[in-house]
Amino acid sequence: MPGPPVTIVGAGAAGSTLALLLASRGVATTVLERRRQPLTHPAAHVVNATSLEIWEKADPLLASTVAALSPPLSELGTIRWASDLHDPIADLNFLDDADEVAAVRTYSPYLRSHVGQHQLMRELWAALDRAPLVTFVRGVEVEDLSVLPDGTQRVGLTSELGREDVDSAFVVAADGANSRLRDVARLRLEGPVLARMGSAFFRAPDLYPAGATRPLLTWIYRPDFAGVMIAHADDCYVLMTVYLHPGQEVAQSSRTYWEWMVPTILGRDHDVEIRSTGTWEMTSQVATSFRRGRLILVGDAAHRFPHTGGFGLNSGVQDADNLAWKLDAVLSGEASTSLLDTYEQERRPVVERFAEYSVANHLRLDEVTKVVGVTNRSLRQATRAVSSPPLSWLPARVMAPLAERATRLQLGRTAALRGTTAAGERARQHVVDTVPGQIEHFVATGLEFGYAYGGRLVDREPGEQPVVDEGVLRHRPTTWPGCRLPYLPLDDGRSVHTLVEDRGLTLLTFDPDAWESWVEAVGERLPVPVVVREVRPAGPRPDAVRLLEVGERGAVVVRPDGHVVWRSGQPPLQSGVRLALFLHRSWGGARRDPSFRQNPSMPLNWTLHHDGKTIPDGEIVRPGERLTWPRTIGLGAQHVVAMFGATFLVPTITGFPVTATLFFSGLGTILFLVLTQNRLPSYLGSSFAFLAPIGAVAASGASIEVAMFGILVTGVLLAVVGAIVVRTGIGWINALMPPVVAGSIVALIGFNLAPTAIKNAQAGPWMAVVTLVVLVLTVVVFKGLVGRLSIIVGVLAGYVYAAVTGALDFQPVRDAKLFGLPDFSTPEVSWVFIPAFLPVVLVLIAENVGHVRSVAQLTGDDTINERTGRALLADGIATSIAGAGGGSGTTTYGENIGVMAATRVYSTAAYWVAGAIAVLLSFSPKIGALINTIPTGVLGGVTIALYGLIGIVGIKIWIDNHVDFSVPVNQLTAGVALVIGIGNPELKVGDMVFNGIALGTIAALVVFHVMTFVEKRRQTV
Repeated sequence: MPGPPVTIVGAGAAGSTLALLLASRGVATTVLERRRQPLTHPAAHVVNATSLEIWEKADPLLASTVAALSPPLSELGTIRWASDLHDPIADLNFLDDADEVAAVRTYSPYLRSHVGQHQLMRELWAALDRAPLVTFVRGVEVEDLSVLPDGTQRVGLTSELGREDVDSAFVVAADGANSRLRDVARLRLEGPVLARMGSAFFRAPDLYPAGATRPLLTWIYRPDFAGVMIAHADDCYVLMTVYLHPGQEVAQSSRTYWEWMVPTILGRDHDVEIRSTGTWEMTSQVATSFRRGRLILVGDAAHRFPHTGGFGLNSGVQDADNLAWKLDAVLSGEASTSLLDTYEQERRPVVERFAEYSVANHLRLDEVTKVVGVTNRSLRQATRAVSSPPLSWLPARVMAPLAERATRLQLGRTAALRGTTAAGERARQHVVDTVPGQIEHFVATGLEFGYAYGGRLVDREPGEQPVVDEGVLRHRPTTWPGCRLPYLPLDDGRSVHTLVEDRGLTLLTFDPDAWESWVEAVGERLPVPVVVREVRPAGPRPDAVRLLEVGERGAVVVRPDGHVVWRSGQPPLQSGVRLALFLHRSWGGARRDPSFRQNPSMPLNWTLHHDGKTIPDGEIVRPGERLTWPRTIGLGAQHVVAMFGATFLVPTITGFPVTATLFFSGLGTILFLVLTQNRLPSYLGSSFAFLAPIGAVAASGASIEVAMFGILVTGVLLAVVGAIVVRTGIGWINALMPPVVAGSIVALIGFNLAPTAIKNAQAGPWMAVVTLVVLVLTVVVFKGLVGRLSIIVGVLAGYVYAAVTGALDFQPVRDAKLFGLPDFSTPEVSWVFIPAFLPVVLVLIAENVGHVRSVAQLTGDDTINERTGRALLADGIATSIAGAGGGSGTTTYGENIGVMAATRVYSTAAYWVAGAIAVLLSFSPKIGALINTIPTGVLGGVTIALYGLIGIVGIKIWIDNHVDFSVPVNQLTAGVALVIGIGNPELKVGDMVFNGIALGTIAALVVFHVMTFVEKRRQTV
């Protein structure tokens, strides 16, 4: 079914917050949640003041309701270490520093709160239900994610009603640590498992007598138990402990374990109601990437921390805040999808800092307990040992009792904490002495308010962000670029945060007249809207001026999530130019390509990028832009050089006319630009995939014109595929040719050519050696463009060697004319060798699809993927025209992607120039004659590397797509296809000849699909 612009999978804290923030901006969402009721087992309990600020932006009622759920601050300060619940050893009260508590109250209208996740989720879901732009669907399981031809994301889900699809522009995976969508996107969490945890949520109304201190956390160390108890509202508690092996009772029979253990810890005379139990792994993990196309990860789907710090839930809320305004900007058309690249660039360093802090807290606890030999470091080592060979090979019935005994043996040493001996008293005193050093575990005001973003959207100032000490315990309010705008009450009762606009940038100043005049003068030329707001503080003006750090006439520029991007203490007359340059340099690259909006079909009036001479840091020249024409012509020539080495090799190896190949290569490039509406930068050079079938034709003694007919037919078939993809998308191609099949076909084409390469090399062994050695060394010795031109450098080296040894005959070059028509010819119709050409269609599909995806990724513009069908159609037509006129088949060139990545210029104007240069070169027979003088031995050296690389590309397809070769279907698909392709048998059917490549391709398709079909029917998959 068609859905709103954004589908959010998972209604936890991160997913719910994102939906509410987008709704507050007028963006509709669908939220899909597998649970029918909110979480009842509290997995988190710390709510930062900044999270409450974010919720206030989304739904003020939500923020006030959640804040009201927290007990008074006076009841939250005590952290206790004990040898038994009723035998406290030391207390830590982080409210003892009255000055620091008073300072914290000035940082936000909210305070860090203690609200169990079971309470929080109830309020978040209520907010989702009352948000008119949120469609909240419960009780559904997300199964898969696919991409339609126009880039639409389709989420497949199941419910009691059966299968259903939801379509949207973007999908956000907020489905937790075991994210299904993250797995579908082949992303993964990386990082260590620190411990296995079990917990019980229970109610014990008479646990503490009236007037007694009820600690927020109680760390308990007994011979039969080690863990922490967390106090919640309504006389509820969570008790947590660790275990080593999943076969232990706490994991296998969780309810039974806790029904015995909770009364043991609390005392048998207390009434206890166990409400829920659970297990999980404590990890410190971050996803390999936070985004794959239009799928974006947030919250636990993107990162997980130990609970020792309280940043897990809060970091997910921050993710949502960072992402919401960027999605809004993209969906509203104010920015390109490249703006979404900054989400991971900004959030990853922050969450990695939180992870580092949380792990440090977890290990810092060892300072207290090492006196009795119980440490989290040893726990981590034991957990790793139990989960690794050889211990992981032992069955659970053997390993679980061993793990239980090892745990009890280690915990037995905690008996000393009861203090009945002199050693015990010393151990207790050690606890008393070291507990004050744990303060950073429970107070991280500096991190809570002071986390800052870097990257291209934020101005860079000399020096480092001002912090107190290490920036953890205490906060230093600042307008340093990247930081959260400091809290400042205004004279109308609101805070300065309410002045920040939902879209564009907000310029805050004490001198609005001067800055408004500047914005009026230059606003239309700025890449992003800027709104000026006057700061009118409630308190003394000098204090507010000091807080914002820009003086009476300067300005602070803030983006929609409340983070500062630029500041200056100077008036606009002195600093306005610097602000404008910063915005063009840092925000200009994120704007949507203006020529796309104005001329969506096929513009040739490219917009001049920046000043046309330089490319500011962090920016690229987009397809609809260009540099000055002299620079554009130079770039076009550079693309010709990049393609030349590979393109001339094909006609040289196969005997095709060089001039005709150059002509159709340039013409095909221009045709490609026309058919892809001038939006997909690409050069069409000679495809190596045609070498094998052309070689089969030549080996049979047939004429080159017969091979030309095979190229023509291949092009027609590719064009038909492209036309179908334009209408239906590429889903059917992925189903027909999954990675194991595609990789096998590409690999067997390369390896099938090995005998040809060796035969050529044997014609001039030393020429081949020189060529190959120089080619290999060029790749590793030189960087940039020279390294990418290793083929042409290797050929030149072999050519020089041949010239020095007298192996060249330049008479044909002298005889050739300087100017003349390309050597056109017409094909000879013959269907005999067509089977050998059919696999090339599949290779060209893979090459074109990969090229489109690469350009989309490099430019940050997913709309380029919508031109996949047009790219296939264009390459098919270009190939068929080449076959009809004497040129070799064409394909999109990876060499030219390398040039674009190196220069950051993706302008299609450069490719029009490159195509024109190639056509002009084709009208010089002397150039063709010069290329034809390359000796066979030189070709042998270069083709040894070239054909090997073709085979390796196929293997890379397997690796990139994580093909599992422990699966028999994959083993046999690849194995059978490769042996047939390399062995190169021939099978004649009537007049048609099926060589090793054709038979290997058929084998790959048949083996995979037949085995898959049979296995599914037999339900063995």
